Amino acid sequence: MTPEIDKKVKELFEQTPEEIGVGYGLVMKGGQLTGEKGFVYYVPKKIPIENLQPDQILPSQIDLNGVSHQTDVIEIGEINLLNCSPNVRSKPHQRYYK
Repeated sequence: MTPEIDKKVKELFEQTPEEIGVGYGLVMKGGQLTGEKGFVYYVPKKIPIENLQPDQILPSQIDLNGVSHQTDVIEIGEINLLNCSPNVRSKPHQRYYK
């Protein structure tokens, strides 16, 4: 990833609501990889575009330095933080560690 793309990912991340993640990677259309790279939005639930308010619609492409990059929206569900205590050690599964 170029420094320009990295900077744009951070910029997009700061501009979107906190429940939406932003990255850069392979784009999928219709459940199939297109082979193209683009900006990827990670949302808790995909909503049909006709059910969104104009300010909720994510861009279908992003122009950066005169180059148009496709975007993709991927539903990832709700993200919950795990409560991990540094004082608790987990025991490895015995089947894999002898």
